Amino acid sequence: MIKNLLVVLALVLSVSAAKASHLAGGEIWYEYVGDSLNPYKYKIYLRLYRELNKATLGTSAQICIKSSCFSSQNYWAQLIPIYDSVAPLDTIQGSVPGSILTPDLLDCVDTNASGLVFSEVYLYSVTVNLPGKCQDFNFSYSTCCRNNNDNIITGSSHYFYIDAGLNNLNGPNSSPQFINPAVKSLCVGSDLRWVQTAIEPNGDSLFYHFAAPQDANCGGTRTLITYKPGYSYDQPISTQNGILFDHATGIFTGKLTQPEIDALKIIVEEYRFDSTLSVYTKIGYSSVDIEIVVVGSCGPIQTNWLSSDTTSIGPGNTFSCGDSIIRLVSTKRFDVSTLALDGSDFALHNSQGTVIPIIAAGVDNPGYLGLVSKSFWLKLHKPLWYNDTLILVSRLGNDLNTLYNTCGLQLHEGDSIQYIVSSCATKIGLTESALSESIKVYPNPANEVLNLEINENSRGSMAVVYNLNGQKLWSRKLNSLQTLIPIQHLPNGIYILKIKGASETEVVKFEKR
Repeated sequence: MIKNLLVVLALVLSVSAAKASHLAGGEIWYEYVGDSLNPYKYKIYLRLYRELNKATLGTSAQICIKSSCFSSQNYWAQLIPIYDSVAPLDTIQGSVPGSILTPDLLDCVDTNASGLVFSEVYLYSVTVNLPGKCQDFNFSYSTCCRNNNDNIITGSSHYFYIDAGLNNLNGPNSSPQFINPAVKSLCVGSDLRWVQTAIEPNGDSLFYHFAAPQDANCGGTRTLITYKPGYSYDQPISTQNGILFDHATGIFTGKLTQPEIDALKIIVEEYRFDSTLSVYTKIGYSSVDIEIVVVGSCGPIQTNWLSSDTTSIGPGNTFSCGDSIIRLVSTKRFDVSTLALDGSDFALHNSQGTVIPIIAAGVDNPGYLGLVSKSFWLKLHKPLWYNDTLILVSRLGNDLNTLYNTCGLQLHEGDSIQYIVSSCATKIGLTESALSESIKVYPNPANEVLNLEINENSRGSMAVVYNLNGQKLWSRKLNSLQTLIPIQHLPNGIYILKIKGASETEVVKFEKR
C-alpha cells in the first residue's frame, strides 16, 4: 500500500505548480516551562497541515502575542523536525525535511478512492517570556490563505487564522493540546466518529464546542467567516440527521451524505476552580482548524489491523516461557476508550483450540494521553509454561464492541495474529502437558509437600522438578509407587514436574503457594 501511495503522491506533486500557501488545517497551544526565576516563561507550539499540491511552508512561522495589559510582541517559531518511521516519506519532492505525511489521513477510506487529498504536517515551537500577568493573553498565527472549501464562502480570499488564549492572573497554566490530526479523509455513507479530545496537564475542567473559523492578520482584528446556505459553524458538514457533538469529550458523530471538502473549527476552553470564591474561572483555551475531505466511490476499507502487515513470524511475535503479558502493536491508532479492560475484546487459543483465559487489558503508554494509542497489552490468568503456537483473535468484548480506530471504524471481528512460545527450557510442548490417568499429583496448588503416585509400569522413571527458566531444582528415581516431593523451600510460583520413563514422558505444571 505504501508503494501505491508514493506513486500517487509523486503524480500529484509533478503536475502541480507552486501556489499560495493555502492551508488545510492547524492548531496552536502553549506549555508553561517557567520556574521561580522565570515565572512567565512559556513554550508555544504551532502545528500546520499543508496540501501537497500547494506551496511549501518555511522553516519558521511568526507567532503574535497581544493583550490588553502590555504591548504586542512577535516571535519566530522554528520548525521541529518530525521523522516518520517509514522511509522515504520524509523526502517527498517539494516538502521541507522534517515534515511528514499526516498521520491517520487514510485510515477511514479506500486508498484507491477518487478525490483523495494528501497533506503533510509541520510542527513549530518558540519559547517566550511574557511581560507579566494579564487576563487575556492571545497567541495567534495567520497566513494567506485558506483553502477553498465547499461549506464556506470564498475560502481563498480569507486569511488562515488560529489562536489560543491565556489568563494567568491565578497562576501559570499549560493549555489543552488536541491529540488527533486535524485533517482526515472519510467516505460518503460512513458513520463519522471523530475524536478531537485534548490533553490537559493541570487537572482543570474542559469544555469543547464548534466555532466559526476566523479571518485576521497575525495579532489583528478578527472577523468570522461566513458559511454557505445549508451550513453553519455548529453543522459544518452534510450529514443525514445533523452532527452530534459531545461538549465534554470533543467527539462528534454523524452519517456523511455527499462528497465535499469542509472547514470547521473546535475550541476547547479550560476552567480552574477558585477555592476562595468557590467559582470556576476561565484560564485559557486552544483551537484547532480542521479540514474534512468526504470522498465518494469508496471500496472495501481495511479493518484487519492486527494481521494486515504480518507476513511472517518475527521477534515481536515470539514470547518467553513464563510470560503472562502479551503486547500488541496495531497498524492503526485506536480509541483507548473502546478497549475492554477485562480483556474480553480478544480470545487466545492454543494449537489444540483450547482457550487460554485473558483477565485484563490496557495500553502500554498511558502517558500518551490515555486516549489514543497503537500498542496495548493483554494479561493472561497464568504464565505461559509450554512451547506452542498460539492464535489471538479479535471478538466483541463485554463492552459490546471491538476496538475503534480514530474515526470510528471497528477492528474486524475475527482478525487474528499468531504467536510462538518456544523458549521453555524443559522443551515441554502442548502434547506433553497432560498426565495420563495412571499418574496422580496432588494437592495442586501445594504448600510444603507434593504427592506423586505412579503405577507399576512407571516404576524406575526419573522425576525432575524445574522452574520456568529450565533450571533443575530436584530429581529422584521412582522406585516406589508413592513419592513425597518437598517444596517448602521453593519460592511461590509455577513449576514443572517431568516424569521420564523408558518409552514415554509425562509432564505436569504445579503451583507452590
